[in-house]
Amino acid sequence: MAEKEPLFVLEGVGYRVEGARILEDISLALEEGLIHALLGFNGAGKTTLLRILNLLIRPTEGRVFFLGQDATSGSNDLLESRRKMVLVSQDPLLFSGTVFSNVAKGLRFRGIGRAKTAKRVREAIEFVSLAGFEDRGVHTLSGGEARKVALARALVLRPRALLLDEPTISLDPESIKELEDLVRRINRDFRTTVFMVTHDLAQATRMAASFLFIHQGRIIETWRAGDEKGGLRYEQTRRYLFGGPENGPAQEGKTGS
Repeated sequence: MAEKEPLFVLEGVGYRVEGARILEDISLALEEGLIHALLGFNGAGKTTLLRILNLLIRPTEGRVFFLGQDATSGSNDLLESRRKMVLVSQDPLLFSGTVFSNVAKGLRFRGIGRAKTAKRVREAIEFVSLAGFEDRGVHTLSGGEARKVALARALVLRPRALLLDEPTISLDPESIKELEDLVRRINRDFRTTVFMVTHDLAQATRMAASFLFIHQGRIIETWRAGDEKGGLRYEQTRRYLFGGPENGPAQEGKTGS
């Protein structure tokens, strides 16, 4: 069987702002159908990389490929690519109005008919366990319920990639568990590729199959679930995972037993 083409491929990606280096020489391939977790200390470049993957900003160096198409060449339809991915931020913006109208917003922007929109919206709302909330005003929702609406609004668009920026930050433990379960179900039931940025190492361990560690703007380590004890090359990665402060440029060291 032919090997599946990665969903995203980055080749030598860098990003600078007014001469300041934010990202440098990032090359990676993200396998389709997995939950990927991006980890790193504060200020390492996680959110910038997420925005590049979402095609919201263009790298100042290198190339980004999505579904085999060069999204940085200027010759491809970025809108068509963006419509195949959805970014859910840590504080998602909900429009004034009802839960139903919020979940339907993207479909209406895309000109989907009223009957098809209503069917898909109800299915998405039921999937995130908010059946009966269709006519509720979004201003009445709890933080966890608002995040569910944001996930339903993403799900209804049937994206190939779901990009999450700190998806459960500031939520209570019960809401965190519910959101994690929802993301896992979206990945499992729809084979949606998930790329999540999180500071919660325990959450990443519970959810992800693939991990990337970014340090001072560079991806210095990638590994699969279960490999972290014996397969890590860099001291900074082990400090992040097992305790200890950030300490200067990435340096290879002895792998923990």
